Amino acid sequence: MKLGEFLGSVQPGEIVLIEYTTLSPASAALLRTVEAFGGECTIVSIADMAAAFVSSLKSAGVDMGRFDRAGLVKIGGRVEWKYPWMHLPMTSNPTVALEKIGGMIQETAVVVGLERFLMVQGNVERAALSVIEFLSGELGGRRRWVLLVNSDVAPREFLALLEDVATGVLFLDGARAKVLRSISGEDGKRIRV
Repeated sequence: MKLGEFLGSVQPGEIVLIEYTTLSPASAALLRTVEAFGGECTIVSIADMAAAFVSSLKSAGVDMGRFDRAGLVKIGGRVEWKYPWMHLPMTSNPTVALEKIGGMIQETAVVVGLERFLMVQGNVERAALSVIEFLSGELGGRRRWVLLVNSDVAPREFLALLEDVATGVLFLDGARAKVLRSISGEDGKRIRV
């Protein structure tokens, strides 16, 4: 099984957490995620993380046309690689920012850099709980959420709360991802990125 196949089976109301390390090929995971939804998704890029991944993909000679149909919402950052539908400051209240973003997303959101959003909040614990409360409210709803989170940077407690609320959890390890939890019974499988 490939990552795109796994994500293609994700239904509205589900949240999939893809944990990666600083040395993981997270840009490939973003590409496969966008491909899995035929480009019909909204990328939420925090602190220009999606732009960094896209730059890496461009350097590798990847055709960027796959991103043409994807929408973009930015939180913080300065790099303009695609026209954003909305640009919010990094210091935005997490609850307000997520509600604004949620209102724009029709079906699928791909969030990149969520751990960086917490880093600039005055009260990290409160911000983390706001994010978890918002995502919990999305379970069983009309949207799919795919969260790419750097496990080297995210506070361990926040990562554990994300794992708790997610319907699927994958850990990116090189060219493969290990399915840690899945509602489709894929637990323990290793899939190609």
